[in-house]
Amino acid sequence: VYHGHKDTGLSIRRLAGLTHWSPTELPGGVEPGVYETCYYSIPTVTPPNEKDQVNSSATYGFLVDVVKVEINPETAEIKVLDYITVHDAGRLLNPRLAHGQILGGLAQGLGSALFEEMVYDEQGQLLNGSFMDYLCPTVGEMPAVEIAHQETPSPLTPLGAKGLGEGNTMSAGAAIANAVADALGVEPTTLPLSPTRLWDLLCQRNVEQSKSRSFQPADRRSR
Repeated sequence: VYHGHKDTGLSIRRLAGLTHWSPTELPGGVEPGVYETCYYSIPTVTPPNEKDQVNSSATYGFLVDVVKVEINPETAEIKVLDYITVHDAGRLLNPRLAHGQILGGLAQGLGSALFEEMVYDEQGQLLNGSFMDYLCPTVGEMPAVEIAHQETPSPLTPLGAKGLGEGNTMSAGAAIANAVADALGVEPTTLPLSPTRLWDLLCQRNVEQSKSRSFQPADRRSR
């Protein structure tokens, strides 16, 4: 670091040491500390066009989920047994932080898929405004989770990283609903999949199957 002439400069190491160990030697009014401000212009980020379309990220991460569920046929309760999630977040800069983001996002996604719902009466009064009746997943509801990564560095970011934060918040609901659809032959379109909501879907499925059997084409073979 220098000002005016290179011969009068200081190394970053000496400058940092001075501000930390000898702050009284700094000029008056100068607070101890070393700061650096950097800017990076992302070439893929654009302002909204005339149709209000915008690309707000430098690059995008990808993920895939595989879920194993168990469904009680008498109570319509759903239990997630195993959860496998694979992420491509480019180059992982902090694997431990990435692990925490995935688990946290999965817990939130599990809540929205099976438990959490704001319920109102006809006058718009919230009916479940406390944790006594607003259901959230606890450690007892969290399934066994297997996390894997496929690191494909992005050419559009300085370090090759992509976004990862809490991605399973969005994917968990779809993955769990698809697992239930595969198991029972129903088509969930609304979350959370509470026992009452799933029971209604099962009743609807049974009625449709009964109608289908009742209207089988008659046997037109000659006798």
